[in-house]
Order: sequence, then structure tokens, then C-alpha cells
Amino acid sequence: MSSRATHGEYTDPIDLIWLDIAQKLGFRVHRSDDAYASFDGYGQMTICTDAEFDPDDSLAQMILHEICHALVGGRKALTSPDWGLTSDQGDDLNKEYATHRLQASFCDKFGLRELFAVTTQWRPHYDSLGPEPLRGDEPSVAVAKQGRENARAWNWENHILRGLKATAAVAEIVRPFAPAESTWRSSRPLHPTGFILEGSHHCGDCAWFVTSPNGEHQCQHRCTENMPPISLEPSFPSCQRFEARFSAEECADCGACCREGFDAVPVGSEEPLRQLRPELLETRGNFTFIPRPGGRCAGLRKGSETHWRCEIYEDRPQGCRELEIGSSVCLQARQRVGLTQS
Repeated sequence: MSSRATHGEYTDPIDLIWLDIAQKLGFRVHRSDDAYASFDGYGQMTICTDAEFDPDDSLAQMILHEICHALVGGRKALTSPDWGLTSDQGDDLNKEYATHRLQASFCDKFGLRELFAVTTQWRPHYDSLGPEPLRGDEPSVAVAKQGRENARAWNWENHILRGLKATAAVAEIVRPFAPAESTWRSSRPLHPTGFILEGSHHCGDCAWFVTSPNGEHQCQHRCTENMPPISLEPSFPSCQRFEARFSAEECADCGACCREGFDAVPVGSEEPLRQLRPELLETRGNFTFIPRPGGRCAGLRKGSETHWRCEIYEDRPQGCRELEIGSSVCLQARQRVGLTQS
């Protein structure tokens, strides 16, 4: 090392991003080889030095992993050494797996699942997660979902997504310069909407592609993510959320608007259904509606769980009549029941 006067200290740019995110969430990050990664229960994460990392590890990824542990552990974990984990069995193992799921779900929005993969002996489980890590019957799914809810309730989610968005922007710049063996190559290019680019189709053929009243082509998916609309060319390669347009004939095989897509169907005072089928209705205060016991509209014909038919179609309420196939409301209902990616 030379003896010249220096003018600052170089730090990996994504490390800077995540050190800042950790600070904004109330954590201090200390580097020491006394532990691979630990938490003291008083706001300090200790993460080993780069010399102890595997070649595909980064400080940024380790910080995100510890943040996900905090979210999965809940409020009690924030004041417990190592987030309250004492072993790799039983409930602790379930929380570790939930942390993987939560981490993958955050990273998937920005094409960073592999770049920010978990390390050590946990990597095989992380790599085995399917394309939708917050869906399934495994116990860790419910715990991971609660972690996601905690991120929103604690006002952490925006900070995490901001960090991932910045990381993805760095990846977009670095990827073309990185050698084949670099982890930067594992990051996924992004569509102008901010979703992962998968160019096997075109935006103009997607069910979520609409033309606004002023003639601009836009993506309705951005609205469901509370992002401002952007203009898109119909010929632009599609994103990972592409969904082919569907027809009236496919409506009965969907039924999203008649089940968990919405909570209830309002019935106005002048609706014929009030007199024709009063046994189907409920009233709470001034609100009369068709209930959805078990997530199924009371007006649905009993039968196949994959073929939905309305028993009161000719007398259905105005709200049902106004719902158009392929409209934003229709698409959001499909999203809520898991028929399209969210």
C-alpha cells in the first residue's frame, strides 16, 4: 500500500445502498469474523468480513436476509438475540424457510432472486422455491406472508423496495460488462414497467394492455402496484406478467368476480332481486348485498369448482351487469384469486 494521501474510501455501490436501508430501519451493521451473521437484540447486526464470504455472497444480500429474518420473527425478534432463533429444527427451521420465501418474493419483483440468493447450507432450499414463493400449503408460506404484512405495517416495505429498485438499476448497467461467471449475470433485465422482461410475446397482445382516453397505450398492472402509468408501444416485448386476452367463452372457467375476487355484491333498493330472491340477501345497516360464504357468491349454481355458473344471471344486480370481461376490475379479481401473477 502506498503512503500517498487518500481522498475517500471506495465501497461497493450496492453495499452502500443496503447499509443506508439498514440504518433507515434502525439497524447498525458491524463487520467482524466473530460470527458469520448475528443480531444482538439491541439493533446491531454483525456480519463477517468479505474474506469469509462464499464467492457469490455480498454484504448487501446478507443485510437483506437479516431484515427478512426480523420481519418473519415479528416484534419480539427485534429485541431478541439472533431474532430469537436457537436451532435449525422445528419452529426455527420453519422461520428460516419463511425468511427464504420472503426474500425471494421481494427480489422477484426486480429480477434479483439469484443475485441476492441466501448462502451457506440454506442455498439448496432457496433454490428449490417455485416461481411464487408466497403460495402453497407449507407452514413456512403463512409465516412468510405474515412477514410481508409486517413489512407494510412497520413501514419497512417502501425502504426495502427502494433498495431493490436501486440495486436493479445498478445491475442493469453492470450486466453487459460482467464476465459470464459473475453473479451480475444472474440479474434479470427489466421491462419499462419495472417488471421482469420476458420477450416471448408483445405488450399489445396482453390482457393488461389498454388504450387510455387520450390515446396512450398503458399497462394496467402498474395501477394494481400503485405506480404511475407509462406509455408503451404495442410492439414492445412483453414482461413476465404477460397474460393472453381471454374471451366471453372463457368466463365460466374463471369465476373470479363471483368468488374471492370481491367481498360482496351490493344490491340497490330498486333491484328486482330484492323481491325475487330475498333469501339470498343480507342487510347490514343501510347496505344490502349478496354474501359470499366460503368465498363463493350465494347466487352461484352449486356444482363444479372449476366451472362457474350464475343461478340469478337474468336478474343479477347492476354491479354485476357493469363488470366487463377484460376490464381492470375483472383483471384485478383474477389476480386476487391467483389466476394471474401478482
